[in-house]
Amino acid sequence: MKRKMMGWIFVSMFFCIVGSAVRSEGGETYFLCPKTLGPVYWTLAERGAKAAGEELGVEVIFNGPSEANSSKQINMIEDMLSKGIQGLGISPNDAQAIKPLIADAIDEGVSVVTFDSDAPESKRAYYIGPASDKQNGKDMADYIAKKIGYKGEIAFMCGGLAAENQVATMNSAREELSKYPDIQVVATLPSNNDMQKSYENATTLIKTYPDLKGILGFTGGQPPAAAEVIEQAIAAGELKKGQIVVTGVGFPSNCRKYIKNGTLELIFSWESEKLGYTSVYVLNKLRNKQPVEDGFTLPKIGKLNVEGTSIWTGMTLVTAENVDSFDF
Repeated sequence: MKRKMMGWIFVSMFFCIVGSAVRSEGGETYFLCPKTLGPVYWTLAERGAKAAGEELGVEVIFNGPSEANSSKQINMIEDMLSKGIQGLGISPNDAQAIKPLIADAIDEGVSVVTFDSDAPESKRAYYIGPASDKQNGKDMADYIAKKIGYKGEIAFMCGGLAAENQVATMNSAREELSKYPDIQVVATLPSNNDMQKSYENATTLIKTYPDLKGILGFTGGQPPAAAEVIEQAIAAGELKKGQIVVTGVGFPSNCRKYIKNGTLELIFSWESEKLGYTSVYVLNKLRNKQPVEDGFTLPKIGKLNVEGTSIWTGMTLVTAENVDSFDF
C-alpha cells in the first residue's frame, strides 16, 4: 500500500513539474516559434512578445531552430504541443509543410496565429505582418525601377524559396516589373537567412552580371550584405559608385552606415518587435473569445489595421533623414 501511495505521489509531482514548464502561475503559456534564432530581427520580436506577456500576465516562450529549417521548426513545435501550451505563434519556414501541424494544434484546442510569414492555406486564425506581401513587392519594385531609369538588369536576393512571405512578395515584385519591358530579372538567389551566404550571393551577382543595375533584397540581411560587397568592389576599382542600386527589406541597426554614406538610399522596414507584441495580444484575445476588429488598439502600438484574417502593424521607409531616430 505504501509503495502504491509513493507511486501516486511521484506521478503527481511529475505532472506538476511538466505543467509548470508550460503554464504560468494563474495564466496560460504561449509558444512563439520564429524561422530561426540569431539575427537581431528575431531578438527584437522576442522582446516584443515577452513585453506583451508581462502586460497580460501570461508566460511567453520564444524559441526557434538554429537555422531556417522547416523540419527542425516542426519538431520544436510538436515538442511544445506535447507539453500542453495554450497558444501558438509561428513564422513558417515552409507554408505547406506546416499546415498539418497547425490543424493538429487547433484540434487539440490550441489557438494559432502566424507572424512575419504566413501559411494562408492553413487553419490559423490570423496572420500578423507589417503590410500585405503584394503591396510590399509592388512598392519595392516601383522604387528600384524608378532608380534605374526603368531599364536594365535586376537581381533578387531572398531568405528562402519556400517561405510564403518571400514567395508572395517576389511574385508581386515580378508582376510589377513586368510592366517595364526594358527591365529584366536575371537571377534569384536564396541565402537560407544566413548572412555569410548573403555576402557570397552578392559577390556572385556582381561577378556574373557585369551589366547589373539593381539588387532587390527581400529579407533584412540582403541589402546590407549587398551594400558591403558593392563598397568593397568600388574600393577595388571593380565598380563605380552608384553603378548598382540596392534596396529592399532592411533595418536601421544593420543598414545605418550604408544609408549614411549613400550606398543605400532607402530601405523598407518594420519593427519586428511589434509583430511579436501583437501576436501575443491576438493569441490572448482568441483564448478569451474576444473579437479582433479593425482599429483595435494595443498599448504600445495604437490602432491596427485588420483586413479579413490579416493584421497589419505598418511599414516604415528609412532614409538618411530618419535612420538615427530608430533603435531597431
